[in-house]
Amino acid sequence: MNATKRTSHATCRGDVVQCARCGHACAVAAWRATPRQHALTRADLAGVVTEWPAGVTVEVRACAACGGAIARAVPDAATAA
Repeated sequence: MNATKRTSHATCRGDVVQCARCGHACAVAAWRATPRQHALTRADLAGVVTEWPAGVTVEVRACAACGGAIARAVPDAATAA
């Protein structure tokens, strides 16, 4: 049986963001250029995650293709955008 994978090795690199909903992939810079919908800090995650590293925030931005939410952990300094 020949199964076709939806992702390629290129989309697994740290410089590529891929939407889980539609499969659209783009460079991190392009994803960061889209408006941020939410930023979840360590305090926001405290009731959900038992241990979250200091200095890391989860940014949620919309997929440029389908509008689905894409979350990515980023250093706190990066959330100023």
